[in-house]
Amino acid sequence: MSICACFLFTALLLRPQPLHIGSVDLDTAADGSYIGVCQNKLLFAVVKVEVQNHEITGVEVVEHKDAYMEQAEQIAGAVCSEQSLEVDAVSGATLTSDTILKAIENALEDAIEKAAKEKRTEVLSFLMDEKHKKFPRGRKKFEL
Repeated sequence: MSICACFLFTALLLRPQPLHIGSVDLDTAADGSYIGVCQNKLLFAVVKVEVQNHEITGVEVVEHKDAYMEQAEQIAGAVCSEQSLEVDAVSGATLTSDTILKAIENALEDAIEKAAKEKRTEVLSFLMDEKHKKFPRGRKKFEL
């Protein structure tokens, strides 16, 4: 009996959990290819997201459990066509849907962070003296 209880406890402990999927503002995402990863206990997903002109132009499921690959690709396609993470989960594959969506969200967050970093660099370059590559003399307060 104790072996059975131990097995059940381990199975419950390793069972994937529903995930909170946030929203992303594609207007703030930089162009490029981004890798997103999500580990949800036993479920693991890796996606490659292509962003061009503030649109998702492609989502490739690079790694996921073979038994649910079709459902994972279905979710990826829905995100690409809807241009949103707010898509319906695939019936019978809710946890797979959540895991893929979270991986896509993580990739898009990288795209947004890259755009923010580029913006900060652009602002700092504008503020710097181009001839000497240093900040102008005198104390000035700039807010980013």
